[in-house]
Amino acid sequence: MKKIIPIMLIVVSIFISGCTAKGGNENLAKMEKPMLEKNIVKGKTTKVDIKKMFGDPESVSLSNNNEEWEYSYNKVTASATNFIPIVSLFTAGTSSDRKALVILFNKKGIVKNYTVTQTKSEARAGLF
Repeated sequence: MKKIIPIMLIVVSIFISGCTAKGGNENLAKMEKPMLEKNIVKGKTTKVDIKKMFGDPESVSLSNNNEEWEYSYNKVTASATNFIPIVSLFTAGTSSDRKALVILFNKKGIVKNYTVTQTKSEARAGLF
């Protein structure tokens, strides 16, 4: 009986915590907007500086002869009710957080402009 209680506590804590999936650029995830504004200076920060901060970009494209780099980070968390038998039929869902950084470089490889977006969303399933 003494061995069952700790096992039950572990199982209950797993159900309560839900499940989280993370992906993308961890350095971007750690940097809040004020720190990004401090480290990325228009007309001064270079491609080399950005690579030191974030590594290789997820995507590179050209826009009006300027190079555009994109970085992102996603975190999706499943609701704890997803893991409870029968209850999950009535109420289930996920919540997600996404952060994206898009940087535009001029022909000399210096930051011309950049944007940071953060979005939160929620998806629900079940009868309620």
